[in-house]
This record gives sequence, structure tokens and C-alpha cells, in this order.
Amino acid sequence: LEVKGAPVTGNPIDIVKKIGELVGEPLENTDIDIRHRVSTHRNERNIIVRFVQRSKRNAMLEKYKKKRLTTSDIGAVGSENSMYVNEHL
Repeated sequence: LEVKGAPVTGNPIDIVKKIGELVGEPLENTDIDIRHRVSTHRNERNIIVRFVQRSKRNAMLEKYKKKRLTTSDIGAVGSENSMYVNEHL
């Protein structure tokens, strides 16, 4: 999955786990295989996450679609920006 609009500061694993908690799909460290940030042409630092189990990834994506989040929902300080969780191709 790809998380766009997440705060640049903070640990990516903590941000992803907080998103999971807020959408009702709690995540453990063992659920996540790889996570890292990638730069975009707009100086954003999106988070890429690869899950150990595809079913966990699908559940997270489906639950996110039902509840949109902003940066203030995860406790980020500053302006409130929308966050997007999409499939990373």
C-alpha cells in the first residue's frame, strides 16, 4: 500500500499502525514486511508498506475506504491535510 499525505516527521511504522488502529484494523510489527518512504516530484515523502499477508492488506484498504483520515486524526501537529491510502503498483 501507499500512504500519501502523511506527515514527513515521525516513524513510518508508527504512522501506519496508527492508521490501522483508527480504521479498525489493528496492526502488529509482524504484519508488516517492509515499509519505507519514497520521494515524489512534489517533495512529498509517501510511505510504501508491504504486508506479510495479502488478506491483512486487503482488509486495511477496505476499512480505510469507509473512513477517510486527516493528519490531525493521527495526532500530527500543524495544518490538517487529507491522507490517502492506495494500492502501490
